[in-house]
Amino acid sequence: MADLRERRRRATGADLVSAALVLFTERGFDATTMEDVADAAGVSRRTLYRYFPRKDDLVFAAPAGWLGEWDAVIADRRPQEPLYAVMRRGARAVAQQIAADPEPVLTSSRISRTTPSLQPRLEASNREWRERIAALVGAEIGADPATDARCTVTAGAIMGAIDGMLKAWTASAGKRDPVKMTDDVMRRLEPAWPTLIEA
Repeated sequence: MADLRERRRRATGADLVSAALVLFTERGFDATTMEDVADAAGVSRRTLYRYFPRKDDLVFAAPAGWLGEWDAVIADRRPQEPLYAVMRRGARAVAQQIAADPEPVLTSSRISRTTPSLQPRLEASNREWRERIAALVGAEIGADPATDARCTVTAGAIMGAIDGMLKAWTASAGKRDPVKMTDDVMRRLEPAWPTLIEA
């Protein structure tokens, strides 16, 4: 029963995001109200706010889900598994999510990158990823991620590469395989890993 409720919750959330993205595309993010989204989705405003307390949450629903997928893979790190290997698995798991349902990702990416009012949220999302990776590196090498440049530089290198890959994937209108692109990026970064974290 709990699994059924969770599937229904996810389906409702996806329907709300779908309705919102259509309106944001047609009218623009700033010109669309939460009431517009609720009406288009056929739900009450109370239901909409229960799922998405803020309007920008509808645009960033997919990245929020990616972070949960990443965290789950990291938490399931195998004994003796190198940190880079588990991060590569985490990145691949996120890419598989994107490949499974690319259209909302393409649409939300375009909206977030072209709407000035969404830039602070976009940067906050990117910063959260960098901080996650920096914390992992810090724990691995016994360093303070707030003061040790190895942590922030490594996180920046990985996120910069991933962000560049996502831009290229978006530019292809989703025609390229995000899983293969992610594998390629992580493979290219791997030789630099020892240098990035060395004392």
